[in-house]
Amino acid sequence: MTGHLRRVGALTLRYLLLVGRDPSRVLDVVYWPLVDVAVWAFLTLYVINAGAHVPNAIAVFVGAAILWNVFLRAAQDVSVSFLDDVWARSVVTLFASPLTVGEFGAATMAVGAVKALLTLGAMTMIAWPLYAFDLFSLGPSLVPFAANLVCFGWTLGLVALSIIVRFGGRWMIVAYSMPFLVMPLSAVFWPVAVLPPPLQRVAGALPLSHVFEGMRAVIATGVLPPAQLAVATAENVVYLALAAALVTRNFRRALERGSLPKLR
Repeated sequence: MTGHLRRVGALTLRYLLLVGRDPSRVLDVVYWPLVDVAVWAFLTLYVINAGAHVPNAIAVFVGAAILWNVFLRAAQDVSVSFLDDVWARSVVTLFASPLTVGEFGAATMAVGAVKALLTLGAMTMIAWPLYAFDLFSLGPSLVPFAANLVCFGWTLGLVALSIIVRFGGRWMIVAYSMPFLVMPLSAVFWPVAVLPPPLQRVAGALPLSHVFEGMRAVIATGVLPPAQLAVATAENVVYLALAAALVTRNFRRALERGSLPKLR
């Protein structure tokens, strides 16, 4: 067990050091999330000034923007970390070591979680002085919300990773675009009720929709809806297990066929 943790920790540290040594990577962690906060806050102020009645509009929209970026970081960094090795031609070196597929997956998920926390901190610090919105006003509800967002981010990140391993680095677009494929149905900035009935049923199968609906319920009533949280958690457990099985299968096939060194 100690050896497993040591390898996971070493690989996690390796990926995090890349962030600290490359200023361009700071854009993903800090700059773009802050732009998102500014955009949605200005839009909210415009909506309010236009006379639209949206209760707790700043909290609803800015809070959603912050939590969305938490999910986005967790989702993208799982597969982007692997792409770093593909571009550096270090995939063979990586898996020639005692590192297992499970340890690699655990390390990339840890990286995604750390970056999600950094993003959460940066956006929260800018939202309070500029817009008087404190995300921590959600109270203890923030912890299960963020945990479910990170968990579903891991799921989509692993799915994107499995696609890249199966079809090659030219499919890197899925690492960046997959989170946005589910965004329209995830009730990030609008309630599920505005969707057509068939799409509402699809939205119900996404943990994100339950998290963001739950966030709005907490803002409106101050009470965490346990049913929303329970459904999101149950869906996340199932989806993450399926995604882990898929990526493990594709990695094993790639190793057996010798296709990992050919990834471009």
